[in-house]
Amino acid sequence: MTDARVLVDDEGTPRQTASRSRTVLDLVTYRTTRKLFRMWVPFWLLVGGIAVWLARGPLELVLGAVYGIAVYSLVEYLMHRFLYHWEPENRFVRFITADVGRHHMRHHREPSDYKAAINAVQTPVVILCAVLALAVLVMPQPLKAAWLISVVSGSMNYVAQELVHFGTHHMRMTSGLLNVVKRHHMLHHYRNENANFGLFWTFWDRLLGTSYEQVARRETRRRADKS
Repeated sequence: MTDARVLVDDEGTPRQTASRSRTVLDLVTYRTTRKLFRMWVPFWLLVGGIAVWLARGPLELVLGAVYGIAVYSLVEYLMHRFLYHWEPENRFVRFITADVGRHHMRHHREPSDYKAAINAVQTPVVILCAVLALAVLVMPQPLKAAWLISVVSGSMNYVAQELVHFGTHHMRMTSGLLNVVKRHHMLHHYRNENANFGLFWTFWDRLLGTSYEQVARRETRRRADKS
């Protein structure tokens, strides 16, 4: 099977150029996807179960979940914008950043690489989320359930983003919101790496001025000022 190489036309619309795109069945049977769920589902069941047990009502859980998604999506945007595109030479810096910049830019250089679409190294992320969950031990009782469910929802957001990222590169995603997400990400890869840092939470780009259209307008104005 060949990897689906996706480009964008003059209007920024994604189009397939490979002989075959992947399907949902390919995604769910992919070894890395199965590994993803083997590691995360027990964590979600344990931490989520404790959150439900501690919660005083559903509103507490809903607010905690929304908080977790909002914070994760912003952190992911900031990391993509300021860390993922940085390839430091210093070995210590590469170690403390888990060398994510070099891995991410390798993905940019070979965006159609099937194996790079989902992060296969999940253990550090699970450990980080476990440490965040343990912070509940020093929190006041009224915040415990909301905090735990925010860790669950944030990590679920992370896993969902990994799967959607696979889809943007290797699946057609030609309708509705999926097409919007795919177009947004393909513009980042094939038109301007300094724009569209969000994946499916695209509002951060619009809010913080890094959407493809906003960046293109600024670059056009700069060129006009120089001429």
